[in-house]
Amino acid sequence: MKKYIFIIFFILWQVLPASATLSTTEEKKLGEKFFVEVKKFLPLIDDPIINNYINELGQSLITQLPSKSFDYHFYVIDDPTLNAFAGPAGYVFIYRGLFLAFENEDELAGVFAHECGHVICRHIAERLESSKKISIATLLAILVGGIITRSPQASQAIATTAMGAGTALSLSYSREDEEEADRTGLKLVSGAGYNSKGTVTAFKKLARLSLESGGEIPAYLLTHPALPQRITYLEQAMKSAPYRNIDRDQTKFRIAHVRLRALYTDVDSASRFFSASIRENSQDFINYYGLGLCAVRKRDWQDAAANFKKTLSFKPDEPIILRELGISYFHLNKFSSTISILKKLPQDAQSLFYLGRAYQEQGSIDEAISSWKRCIKIDPDYSMAYYYLARTYADLPVAVAALNNPDPGQKAWSHYYLGIYFRLEGKPSQANYHFKKALSLARDEDLKRKLRQILNEK
Repeated sequence: MKKYIFIIFFILWQVLPASATLSTTEEKKLGEKFFVEVKKFLPLIDDPIINNYINELGQSLITQLPSKSFDYHFYVIDDPTLNAFAGPAGYVFIYRGLFLAFENEDELAGVFAHECGHVICRHIAERLESSKKISIATLLAILVGGIITRSPQASQAIATTAMGAGTALSLSYSREDEEEADRTGLKLVSGAGYNSKGTVTAFKKLARLSLESGGEIPAYLLTHPALPQRITYLEQAMKSAPYRNIDRDQTKFRIAHVRLRALYTDVDSASRFFSASIRENSQDFINYYGLGLCAVRKRDWQDAAANFKKTLSFKPDEPIILRELGISYFHLNKFSSTISILKKLPQDAQSLFYLGRAYQEQGSIDEAISSWKRCIKIDPDYSMAYYYLARTYADLPVAVAALNNPDPGQKAWSHYYLGIYFRLEGKPSQANYHFKKALSLARDEDLKRKLRQILNEK
């Protein structure tokens, strides 16, 4: 681990200013480097439904600001730790464990708003500026080291090694920082129409979980101190802080919450959880949805379809559930049912991908190609859509290919799409081979220009 920390130390040192003052422009550059390093060491949830939801929630908070210095980005880390943190320049993270500890959107919004408060108040920048005995780069090496190891003991060891002078530095925010972030967070949740009591209940849960942890302090409390006092402070502040309490539909929160449990925790434990919940309340749609997702992980498509159909008996027009049913039907070789469902849904990359697969299985090649092209237009990183485009163009008769693309040399398009597929899969040598092959076969001038540009970037 130490060698990685020194690499991070060096990268961050290169983008930091020589002076102790961090401008917003400099913080943006630092935030970008910070995020690159976080992605190397922390597993981020890669689920469009979850990611779209948390960013929609986060942006609803940030839009309350009259102006903003940074673009804000929100992520879930696939880890059971009870933690959340904000990095430089608006990169905000919550761990799966903490997300699953919450019961409603107001609690989640409260924690996100608090972390945004640290960014808005520029507490990271202030800590850099106020550091007199250590360099800015060292402080950031400590911060990243603590995040990577999730261990305060390891963080302290890294700090001592990085500084070389044995200077100790706490990663905790000050009491003043916390209260300022609390006040700012309350304004954000109130302005966005969330119940500000959710912030208090979220912090009370953290306090309770810390007592139930057998002496092991949750990671969140290691960097966010004085929680009991802050709860009292928040309860007093709420008495004089009016808020617009909108009766929000919790469906999006519950779907994201269930997806985290069903898709990212132990599948057998998750199945038992949802089955027990159904025994307690057989009329709650969300637990059938959870069982369906668990069946998907087990590739039991019959059981998945049955549970999604049961879910739809409560939520007949929910696009996310309909999509899951359509995909399940595809795996059951019910291609007409897949097409009937997916072609009516709002367009998203996964629906379009499976719609294309179903059309392909039925021999409707033009419709398949059209679906996959729309898929990659929505999500340019959807690698399997390129793979099936490549396969399809390789097998197409020239006359049919001409209907979909002006270049009758469809083999060039096959190699082009295969090159993109391999590039997205992290195989540059295979990608380069197919791009060169495509260039040698291409007849279309636009495709030739595109391929030359790609090859010149290598």
